[in-house]
Amino acid sequence: MTTKTIKTILFASLIAAMILPFSGMMNATAQPQKVDSDALFSEFVKLADETHKIQELINHLEHEEDSKKQVDVLKTKLALIESKMADLQQQNIDAVKLNDGELNALQKRADALQKQFTNPNSPFYIDSTSTGYFIDEIKKRPHFTFEDKVPQFSANALEALEKDGTVYKLDNSPFTIGLVEKNSHFINCSEREDDCDYGIGGIAIKYGSHTSTLGFSAKVNGDKGFVTVAHGVGNVGSAVYQYPSRDVGDVADKDNGNCDCAFVETNSELATVYRVYTGSGQTSSITSYATSGNPSTGTWLMMTGVGSGVEYGTYAGLHTGYEQMASYYDSEDGDSGAPVTSLGSSVKLYGMHTSNDWTYSYATPYGPLADELDLD
Repeated sequence: MTTKTIKTILFASLIAAMILPFSGMMNATAQPQKVDSDALFSEFVKLADETHKIQELINHLEHEEDSKKQVDVLKTKLALIESKMADLQQQNIDAVKLNDGELNALQKRADALQKQFTNPNSPFYIDSTSTGYFIDEIKKRPHFTFEDKVPQFSANALEALEKDGTVYKLDNSPFTIGLVEKNSHFINCSEREDDCDYGIGGIAIKYGSHTSTLGFSAKVNGDKGFVTVAHGVGNVGSAVYQYPSRDVGDVADKDNGNCDCAFVETNSELATVYRVYTGSGQTSSITSYATSGNPSTGTWLMMTGVGSGVEYGTYAGLHTGYEQMASYYDSEDGDSGAPVTSLGSSVKLYGMHTSNDWTYSYATPYGPLADELDLD
Protein backbone atom coordinates (compact mmCIF):
# COMPACT_ATOMS: atom_id res chain seq x y z
CA MET A 1 0.00 0.00 0.00
CA THR A 2 1.50 3.33 -1.05
CA THR A 3 1.90 6.38 1.18
CA LYS A 4 -0.58 8.25 -0.99
CA THR A 5 -3.14 5.45 -0.57
CA ILE A 6 -2.71 5.51 3.20
CA LYS A 7 -3.20 9.30 3.22
CA THR A 8 -6.35 8.94 1.14
CA ILE A 9 -7.80 6.36 3.55
CA LEU A 10 -6.95 8.50 6.56
CA PHE A 11 -8.58 11.57 5.09
CA ALA A 12 -11.59 9.56 3.99
CA SER A 13 -12.06 8.40 7.58
CA LEU A 14 -11.70 11.96 8.86
CA ILE A 15 -14.25 13.20 6.35
CA ALA A 16 -16.67 10.46 7.41
CA ALA A 17 -16.19 11.45 11.04
CA MET A 18 -17.09 15.00 10.11
CA ILE A 19 -20.12 14.10 8.03
CA LEU A 20 -21.93 11.33 9.92
CA PRO A 21 -22.60 13.14 13.23
CA PHE A 22 -23.83 16.15 11.33
CA SER A 23 -26.39 14.21 9.28
CA GLY A 24 -28.38 13.46 12.42
CA MET A 25 -28.04 17.02 13.69
CA MET A 26 -29.72 18.48 10.63
CA ASN A 27 -32.82 16.36 11.36
CA ALA A 28 -33.10 17.56 14.96
CA THR A 29 -36.49 18.63 16.20
CA ALA A 30 -37.41 22.31 16.36
CA GLN A 31 -36.51 24.34 19.43
CA PRO A 32 -39.27 24.88 22.01
CA GLN A 33 -40.87 28.29 22.17
CA LYS A 34 -39.01 29.23 25.35
CA VAL A 35 -35.43 29.64 24.18
CA ASP A 36 -32.48 28.69 26.39
CA SER A 37 -29.88 31.18 25.15
CA ASP A 38 -27.01 29.45 26.95
CA ALA A 39 -27.86 26.09 25.36
CA LEU A 40 -28.21 27.69 21.93
CA PHE A 41 -24.87 29.44 22.29
CA SER A 42 -23.14 26.25 23.47
CA GLU A 43 -24.34 24.45 20.34
CA PHE A 44 -23.37 27.47 18.23
CA VAL A 45 -19.76 27.42 19.53
CA LYS A 46 -19.47 23.67 18.87
CA LEU A 47 -20.58 24.22 15.28
CA ALA A 48 -18.13 27.12 14.92
CA ASP A 49 -15.31 24.81 16.04
CA GLU A 50 -16.54 22.22 13.52
CA THR A 51 -16.25 24.77 10.69
CA HIS A 52 -12.56 25.23 11.53
CA LYS A 53 -11.89 21.49 11.34
CA ILE A 54 -13.69 21.10 8.03
CA GLN A 55 -11.97 24.16 6.56
CA GLU A 56 -8.57 22.76 7.55
CA LEU A 57 -9.41 19.51 5.72
CA ILE A 58 -10.54 21.47 2.67
CA ASN A 59 -7.34 23.52 2.67
CA HIS A 60 -5.25 20.34 2.77
CA LEU A 61 -7.24 18.39 0.19
CA GLU A 62 -7.19 21.23 -2.32
CA HIS A 63 -3.46 20.55 -2.73
CA GLU A 64 -4.00 16.84 -3.34
CA GLU A 65 -4.64 15.21 -6.70
CA ASP A 66 -8.06 13.71 -7.48
CA SER A 67 -9.65 15.29 -4.40
CA LYS A 68 -12.28 17.53 -6.05
CA LYS A 69 -15.20 15.24 -5.14
CA GLN A 70 -14.13 15.09 -1.49
CA VAL A 71 -13.67 18.87 -1.38
CA ASP A 72 -17.12 19.43 -2.86
CA VAL A 73 -18.70 17.14 -0.24
CA LEU A 74 -16.93 19.00 2.56
CA LYS A 75 -17.93 22.40 1.19
CA THR A 76 -21.56 21.26 1.08
CA LYS A 77 -21.38 20.13 4.69
CA LEU A 78 -19.67 23.38 5.67
CA ALA A 79 -22.52 25.34 4.09
CA LEU A 80 -25.08 23.23 5.98
CA ILE A 81 -23.31 23.87 9.29
CA GLU A 82 -23.14 27.60 8.62
CA SER A 83 -26.86 27.55 7.79
CA LYS A 84 -27.55 25.81 11.10
CA MET A 85 -25.43 28.43 12.90
CA ALA A 86 -27.44 31.20 11.26
CA ASP A 87 -30.67 29.52 12.38
CA LEU A 88 -29.48 29.27 16.00
CA GLN A 89 -28.37 32.89 15.94
CA GLN A 90 -31.74 34.06 14.63
CA GLN A 91 -33.55 32.08 17.35
CA ASN A 92 -31.60 33.98 19.99
CA ILE A 93 -32.19 37.35 18.33
CA ASP A 94 -35.93 36.66 18.15
CA ALA A 95 -35.98 35.52 21.79
CA VAL A 96 -34.57 38.77 23.21
CA LYS A 97 -36.31 41.21 20.88
CA LEU A 98 -38.59 43.73 22.62
CA ASN A 99 -41.76 45.22 21.17
CA ASP A 100 -42.25 48.97 20.75
CA GLY A 101 -44.23 49.29 23.97
CA GLU A 102 -41.50 47.65 26.03
CA LEU A 103 -38.82 49.82 24.43
CA ASN A 104 -40.82 53.00 25.01
CA ALA A 105 -41.28 52.11 28.69
CA LEU A 106 -37.55 51.55 29.12
CA GLN A 107 -36.79 54.81 27.31
CA LYS A 108 -39.13 56.72 29.63
CA ARG A 109 -37.45 55.14 32.64
CA ALA A 110 -34.00 56.04 31.34
CA ASP A 111 -34.94 59.66 30.56
CA ALA A 112 -36.28 60.09 34.09
CA LEU A 113 -33.07 58.74 35.58
CA GLN A 114 -30.95 60.93 33.32
CA LYS A 115 -32.75 64.03 34.58
CA GLN A 116 -32.05 63.04 38.18
CA PHE A 117 -28.34 62.43 37.49
CA THR A 118 -27.75 65.65 35.54
CA ASN A 119 -29.88 68.07 37.59
CA PRO A 120 -27.68 69.98 40.10
CA ASN A 121 -30.73 70.43 42.36
CA SER A 122 -31.43 66.70 42.50
CA PRO A 123 -30.19 64.68 45.50
CA PHE A 124 -28.95 62.16 42.91
CA TYR A 125 -26.89 64.68 40.92
CA ILE A 126 -23.56 63.24 39.76
CA ASP A 127 -20.81 65.83 39.43
CA SER A 128 -19.00 63.96 36.70
CA THR A 129 -18.65 63.85 32.93
CA SER A 130 -21.42 61.65 31.60
CA THR A 131 -21.24 59.84 28.29
CA GLY A 132 -24.99 59.22 28.51
CA TYR A 133 -26.72 55.86 28.49
CA PHE A 134 -28.08 53.09 26.32
CA ILE A 135 -30.91 50.60 26.70
CA ASP A 136 -29.79 47.03 27.29
CA GLU A 137 -32.61 45.10 25.61
CA ILE A 138 -31.34 41.78 26.98
CA LYS A 139 -31.29 42.74 30.67
CA LYS A 140 -34.15 45.21 30.04
CA ARG A 141 -32.61 48.18 31.82
CA PRO A 142 -30.71 51.40 31.01
CA HIS A 143 -26.98 51.57 31.61
CA PHE A 144 -25.30 54.91 32.40
CA THR A 145 -21.60 55.58 31.88
CA PHE A 146 -19.38 58.21 33.51
CA GLU A 147 -15.76 59.09 32.85
CA ASP A 148 -14.42 61.15 35.75
CA LYS A 149 -15.37 59.33 38.90
CA VAL A 150 -17.48 56.50 40.22
CA PRO A 151 -20.88 57.66 41.54
CA GLN A 152 -21.41 56.66 45.15
CA PHE A 153 -25.01 56.32 46.29
CA SER A 154 -26.05 55.32 49.79
CA ALA A 155 -28.46 52.41 50.20
CA ASN A 156 -31.17 54.83 51.36
CA ALA A 157 -30.62 57.08 48.34
CA LEU A 158 -30.89 54.16 45.94
CA GLU A 159 -34.03 52.92 47.63
CA ALA A 160 -35.57 56.39 47.41
CA LEU A 161 -34.60 56.65 43.74
CA GLU A 162 -36.20 53.32 42.93
CA LYS A 163 -39.42 54.40 44.65
CA ASP A 164 -39.56 57.70 42.77
CA GLY A 165 -42.86 58.27 41.01
CA THR A 166 -41.30 58.40 37.57
CA VAL A 167 -38.82 55.56 38.01
CA TYR A 168 -40.09 52.02 38.28
CA LYS A 169 -38.11 49.18 39.75
CA LEU A 170 -37.44 46.38 37.27
CA ASP A 171 -36.15 43.00 38.42
CA ASN A 172 -34.68 44.66 41.51
CA SER A 173 -32.31 46.63 39.29
CA PRO A 174 -33.76 49.65 37.47
CA PHE A 175 -30.40 50.67 36.01
CA THR A 176 -26.67 50.01 36.08
CA ILE A 177 -23.77 52.45 36.20
CA GLY A 178 -20.25 52.00 34.92
CA LEU A 179 -17.06 54.04 34.83
CA VAL A 180 -15.54 54.08 31.34
CA GLU A 181 -11.79 54.45 30.98
CA LYS A 182 -11.23 55.68 27.45
CA ASN A 183 -7.46 55.46 27.69
CA SER A 184 -7.02 51.89 28.86
CA HIS A 185 -3.87 50.76 30.62
CA PHE A 186 -1.52 48.49 28.73
CA ILE A 187 0.31 45.29 29.53
CA ASN A 188 3.22 43.44 28.01
CA CYS A 189 2.15 40.09 26.65
CA SER A 190 3.92 36.81 26.03
CA GLU A 191 1.54 35.21 23.54
CA ARG A 192 0.27 35.88 20.01
CA GLU A 193 3.72 36.91 18.78
CA ASP A 194 5.33 33.66 17.67
CA ASP A 195 2.50 32.03 15.72
CA CYS A 196 1.19 35.08 13.87
CA ASP A 197 2.52 37.27 11.12
CA TYR A 198 1.99 40.95 10.40
CA GLY A 199 -1.51 41.96 9.36
CA ILE A 200 -3.50 39.33 11.29
CA GLY A 201 -6.12 40.85 13.59
CA GLY A 202 -5.69 39.96 17.25
CA ILE A 203 -1.89 39.85 17.45
CA ALA A 204 0.31 42.04 19.63
CA ILE A 205 1.69 45.39 18.51
CA LYS A 206 3.58 47.92 20.57
CA TYR A 207 4.51 51.57 20.73
CA GLY A 208 7.24 52.36 23.23
CA SER A 209 6.54 50.24 26.30
CA HIS A 210 2.82 50.01 25.53
CA THR A 211 1.22 46.88 24.11
CA SER A 212 -2.14 46.78 22.36
CA THR A 213 -3.87 44.66 19.72
CA LEU A 214 -3.77 44.88 15.93
CA GLY A 215 -7.37 45.26 14.74
CA PHE A 216 -7.49 44.25 11.10
CA SER A 217 -5.74 44.77 7.78
CA ALA A 218 -7.04 47.59 5.60
CA LYS A 219 -6.15 49.96 2.77
CA VAL A 220 -6.44 53.74 2.40
CA ASN A 221 -6.12 55.07 -1.16
CA GLY A 222 -4.55 51.77 -2.10
CA ASP A 223 -1.89 51.98 0.61
CA LYS A 224 -1.67 48.80 2.71
CA GLY A 225 -1.74 48.82 6.46
CA PHE A 226 -3.86 48.02 9.48
CA VAL A 227 -6.29 49.65 11.90
CA THR A 228 -5.88 49.84 15.67
CA VAL A 229 -6.82 52.19 18.54
CA ALA A 230 -5.43 55.73 18.57
CA HIS A 231 -4.56 55.53 22.26
CA GLY A 232 -2.27 52.56 21.54
CA VAL A 233 0.06 54.40 19.14
CA GLY A 234 1.96 57.67 18.94
CA ASN A 235 1.39 60.73 16.78
CA VAL A 236 1.21 60.66 12.99
CA GLY A 237 4.60 59.54 11.70
CA SER A 238 5.44 57.45 14.76
CA ALA A 239 6.70 53.90 14.23
CA VAL A 240 4.68 50.90 15.36
CA TYR A 241 6.30 47.55 16.14
CA GLN A 242 5.39 43.88 16.25
CA TYR A 243 7.07 41.59 18.76
CA PRO A 244 9.85 41.19 19.44
CA SER A 245 11.20 44.31 17.72
CA ARG A 246 10.11 44.40 14.07
CA ASP A 247 9.17 47.83 12.71
CA VAL A 248 5.94 47.16 10.76
CA GLY A 249 4.82 50.65 9.84
CA ASP A 250 4.14 54.28 10.70
CA VAL A 251 0.97 55.99 11.90
CA ALA A 252 -0.56 57.59 8.80
CA ASP A 253 -3.87 58.82 10.27
CA LYS A 254 -5.17 59.13 13.81
CA ASP A 255 -8.44 60.24 15.38
CA ASN A 256 -8.64 60.18 19.17
CA GLY A 257 -11.74 62.37 19.28
CA ASN A 258 -14.48 60.70 17.26
CA CYS A 259 -13.51 57.06 16.99
CA ASP A 260 -10.28 56.44 18.97
CA CYS A 261 -8.86 54.83 15.83
CA ALA A 262 -5.68 54.96 13.79
CA PHE A 263 -4.42 53.69 10.45
CA VAL A 264 -0.86 52.37 10.36
CA GLU A 265 0.66 52.20 6.88
CA THR A 266 3.03 49.28 6.53
CA ASN A 267 6.64 49.76 5.51
CA SER A 268 7.11 46.00 5.44
CA GLU A 269 7.31 43.68 2.45
CA LEU A 270 4.95 41.23 4.15
CA ALA A 271 1.54 40.75 2.57
CA THR A 272 -1.67 42.15 4.00
CA VAL A 273 -3.82 39.34 5.43
CA TYR A 274 -7.57 39.64 6.01
CA ARG A 275 -7.73 37.20 8.89
CA VAL A 276 -8.11 37.19 12.68
CA TYR A 277 -6.20 35.08 15.19
CA THR A 278 -8.39 32.54 17.02
CA GLY A 279 -5.89 30.17 18.60
CA SER A 280 -2.40 28.78 18.40
CA GLY A 281 -1.73 28.60 14.69
CA GLN A 282 -5.44 29.00 13.89
CA THR A 283 -7.13 31.93 12.16
CA SER A 284 -10.50 32.84 10.68
CA SER A 285 -11.00 34.61 7.36
CA ILE A 286 -12.74 38.00 7.32
CA THR A 287 -15.27 37.55 4.52
CA SER A 288 -17.71 40.42 5.19
CA TYR A 289 -17.92 43.78 6.96
CA ALA A 290 -20.72 45.54 8.85
CA THR A 291 -20.45 48.63 6.67
CA SER A 292 -23.83 50.02 7.79
CA GLY A 293 -25.98 49.44 10.84
CA ASN A 294 -25.14 47.35 13.88
CA PRO A 295 -25.75 43.74 14.92
CA SER A 296 -29.24 42.75 16.01
CA THR A 297 -29.59 42.61 19.79
CA GLY A 298 -28.72 39.07 20.85
CA THR A 299 -26.06 38.56 18.17
CA TRP A 300 -23.16 36.44 19.42
CA LEU A 301 -19.75 38.05 19.00
CA MET A 302 -16.10 37.12 19.32
CA MET A 303 -13.35 39.43 20.57
CA THR A 304 -9.77 38.22 20.08
CA GLY A 305 -7.25 40.38 21.92
CA VAL A 306 -3.80 40.30 23.46
CA GLY A 307 -4.96 40.64 27.07
CA SER A 308 -7.88 38.20 27.18
CA GLY A 309 -7.34 35.93 24.20
CA VAL A 310 -10.57 34.78 22.55
CA GLU A 311 -13.72 35.88 24.38
CA TYR A 312 -17.35 35.33 23.35
CA GLY A 313 -20.33 37.47 24.29
CA THR A 314 -23.71 38.84 23.27
CA TYR A 315 -24.43 42.24 21.71
CA ALA A 316 -26.63 44.26 24.07
CA GLY A 317 -27.18 47.53 22.21
CA LEU A 318 -25.64 50.72 20.81
CA HIS A 319 -24.56 53.29 23.38
CA THR A 320 -25.50 56.40 21.36
CA GLY A 321 -23.98 58.81 23.90
CA TYR A 322 -20.68 56.97 23.67
CA GLU A 323 -21.15 55.87 20.01
CA GLN A 324 -20.05 52.36 20.90
CA MET A 325 -21.38 48.82 20.61
CA ALA A 326 -21.99 47.48 24.14
CA SER A 327 -21.61 43.72 24.58
CA TYR A 328 -21.30 41.01 27.22
CA TYR A 329 -17.80 39.74 26.47
CA ASP A 330 -14.94 39.91 28.98
CA SER A 331 -12.01 42.19 28.22
CA GLU A 332 -8.97 43.55 30.00
CA ASP A 333 -5.85 45.67 29.55
CA GLY A 334 -4.08 45.04 26.26
CA ASP A 335 -7.27 44.16 24.34
CA SER A 336 -7.68 47.69 22.96
CA GLY A 337 -7.76 47.46 19.17
CA ALA A 338 -8.98 43.87 19.08
CA PRO A 339 -11.30 42.87 16.21
CA VAL A 340 -14.91 42.11 17.17
CA THR A 341 -16.43 39.60 14.77
CA SER A 342 -18.91 36.78 14.34
CA LEU A 343 -17.79 33.19 15.03
CA GLY A 344 -16.59 30.46 12.69
CA SER A 345 -13.90 29.78 10.11
CA SER A 346 -15.32 32.68 8.07
CA VAL A 347 -16.34 35.76 10.04
CA LYS A 348 -18.00 39.15 9.69
CA LEU A 349 -16.12 42.14 11.11
CA TYR A 350 -18.47 44.21 13.29
CA GLY A 351 -16.03 46.59 14.93
CA MET A 352 -12.95 47.20 17.07
CA HIS A 353 -12.72 46.88 20.86
CA THR A 354 -11.82 50.09 22.71
CA SER A 355 -12.69 49.92 26.43
CA ASN A 356 -14.93 48.49 29.13
CA ASP A 357 -16.67 49.28 32.40
CA TRP A 358 -17.97 47.09 35.22
CA THR A 359 -20.71 45.58 33.09
CA TYR A 360 -20.00 45.92 29.37
CA SER A 361 -17.19 45.88 26.84
CA TYR A 362 -17.32 48.54 24.14
CA ALA A 363 -16.34 48.51 20.48
CA THR A 364 -16.35 51.12 17.73
CA PRO A 365 -18.68 49.93 14.92
CA TYR A 366 -16.92 49.20 11.64
CA GLY A 367 -19.02 51.63 9.55
CA PRO A 368 -18.19 54.87 11.43
CA LEU A 369 -14.60 53.70 11.86
CA ALA A 370 -14.19 53.09 8.13
CA ASP A 371 -15.72 56.49 7.37
CA GLU A 372 -13.45 58.28 9.85
CA LEU A 373 -10.26 56.75 8.41
CA ASP A 374 -11.45 56.75 4.76
CA LEU A 375 -10.80 53.03 4.37
CA ASP A 376 -11.01 51.62 0.83
